[in-house]
Amino acid sequence: MHTHYDNLKISRDAPPEVIRAAYKALSQKHHPDRNHDSPESHRVMTIINTAYEVLMNPAKRAQHDAWILSQEKAKAGATANAGQRARPASAAPGTSADPASRSGSGARRAPPADSRTSRKNADSGSAVNLAGASTASKALFVLVAAGAAIYLIIPTSHQLADGSRQAEGWTPSVSTSAAMTGEPRAAAAAATPTKSPAPQPQYVRKPTAPNGQDWPAWSSYIPGYPIRKTGGLSSLTVDNSRNSSDVFLKVFSLGGGDTIPVRFALIKAGTSFEFFNIEHGSFDVRYMDLDTGKIAKSNRFELEEIAEGNGTRYSRMSLTLYPVRNGNTQAQEIEESEF
Repeated sequence: MHTHYDNLKISRDAPPEVIRAAYKALSQKHHPDRNHDSPESHRVMTIINTAYEVLMNPAKRAQHDAWILSQEKAKAGATANAGQRARPASAAPGTSADPASRSGSGARRAPPADSRTSRKNADSGSAVNLAGASTASKALFVLVAAGAAIYLIIPTSHQLADGSRQAEGWTPSVSTSAAMTGEPRAAAAAATPTKSPAPQPQYVRKPTAPNGQDWPAWSSYIPGYPIRKTGGLSSLTVDNSRNSSDVFLKVFSLGGGDTIPVRFALIKAGTSFEFFNIEHGSFDVRYMDLDTGKIAKSNRFELEEIAEGNGTRYSRMSLTLYPVRNGNTQAQEIEESEF
């Protein structure tokens, strides 16, 4: 059984500080920027990122710990049961194997002592019900006969005001038009249902990146895109922990009069990603919310490399992404043409 603790080479009771330190050390060792973007480094970084994300989230870590305990219990139970023989099942009461259910050949059970009494009571009850039903039928017949007699007495024609007689079945004509009933014509027209406006199409996340490659399983470079402005000493950490959506992010170089993307990455919701070995210069970050399709960019920033004495001072930049939504002044929304 291999766990996320094993992937980060830490103990199961490691505090967040130890988890963070172990993740940072392994990231610096296996990061694609330091391994010439090899496929193996991408695979290892995906494992490390997944382990870090699970163990730094209290709820996910608790689920992972519970899974570990269940696996250990299952393994212990399998070991304890090994070598045990299955016991023969005992006969269930009332089956043919149960001695208490056996009886002599041809034996018949006597009916209960009060069965004849119960049958007699049932028969007498039926007689009472029949008598009651007969009485009800007679009463119903009398009522029907009386109704028929009353019907014969009522005249079957109607006498009009002029003394003439109208055949049976005549009924006065009644107008149901809106003018006769007083119903406003506008109200009748308003009863016609109106069509609701068609719903606006919503953004749907595409199954692949814009270059046709599959999205990485975790925060990582997207395969197939170039990695430019390498060979420097500076680094950039992008924090997406404040966002509930994955983002497709580009680092843009703004120097020399050209604005070109130099790094392309997927950064999962609630995680961060670090770009290493970036040359000095002016940059900004632009990112698309993959749940809404909205795009935003950061302010311009500088990465510097300055020679000092026997060494070089370089930049270690950290940048926090904010959700792209209406009214959020911390995310500068831009058009797709700028992305």
